[in-house]
Amino acid sequence: MGVSENILQVIDNNRRHLVNDLPIRQFLIDLRNESVLNDDDVDELQAITPEKTKNDRFIRILAKRGDQAFYKFCNLLIRNQANAIQNLGRDLLQEADSGNSL
Repeated sequence: MGVSENILQVIDNNRRHLVNDLPIRQFLIDLRNESVLNDDDVDELQAITPEKTKNDRFIRILAKRGDQAFYKFCNLLIRNQANAIQNLGRDLLQEADSGNSL
C-alpha cells in the first residue's frame, strides 16, 4: 500500500528531524493502539538500541502504512506535552495538507 507521493515527500523533507529529534520510544504503545504499528513492529523497534537507527526504521515502516497512518502519527505528536514535538506534528500536517491542496 504505502503512503502517497505527497506524504512520502513530506517524510523525505523532514527525515533529518524525524531521525535526530523524534523520541519514538515514547510513542510505540500509542502507535500500536492506533493501529499504525503492529505487535511485531513494536517488538522490532524496541529491540533496536541506537535511537537514530530506531527512528530510521520507524520512518521506513510508516512509509509503508498509508496516508491514514501518517495522519494518526502526526496527531499523536500534536497531543504530546513537549512543544517541540507538538510543533513537529503540526509542521508535518501543514506540509502534507498544503501538498494535497495543489
